[in-house]
Amino acid sequence: MSTALEKISGQGGFRIVSDTASYTGLQVESIVVNGDCVFTEFYINDVDVLTTKRLSGVTIKQGMYLPTDPGYKITRVKLASGSIIKYF
Repeated sequence: MSTALEKISGQGGFRIVSDTASYTGLQVESIVVNGDCVFTEFYINDVDVLTTKRLSGVTIKQGMYLPTDPGYKITRVKLASGSIIKYF
């Protein structure tokens, strides 16, 4: 498990997503919105949280930081539009 400092500094590396493919099997600590985006899939520890996190149909603005709780990972994402940076 990462420390808070490791999580926000991106010490596990990163990848940019700017397409509409479904990314599965992830072990992502946090996401930064690189360009206003809309998620169509958002899973934490293999559980769909799009509705419970109130992300369904919502435009998330550029610059927003989306962390996970300690011990949890973002495991699947899919964008309808926009761009994100996934931090591992």
